[in-house]
Amino acid sequence: MYTHQDNKVTGLTVAYIGGGSRGWAWGFMRDIISDGQISGTVRLYDIDREAAERNQKIGTMLAAHPDAASKWTFEVSSSLQEALT
Repeated sequence: MYTHQDNKVTGLTVAYIGGGSRGWAWGFMRDIISDGQISGTVRLYDIDREAAERNQKIGTMLAAHPDAASKWTFEVSSSLQEALT
């Protein structure tokens, strides 16, 4: 469940299908982490689970950076259904 207050949205859940991609995923992660008005959880799902796990580590590292403007959690989903619900 997300909330909206003071021009900020928190508690968003984003299902990233194809969450093991490299270039686009990394740019997406940087973009959302640098936006101080949104925060939440990204559920990464990919048929290549190892690639999704690699992106989870990268997203977690980016989110922990001192310059991160928002708080995001990155999770790997085992199935498409899990990512979407």
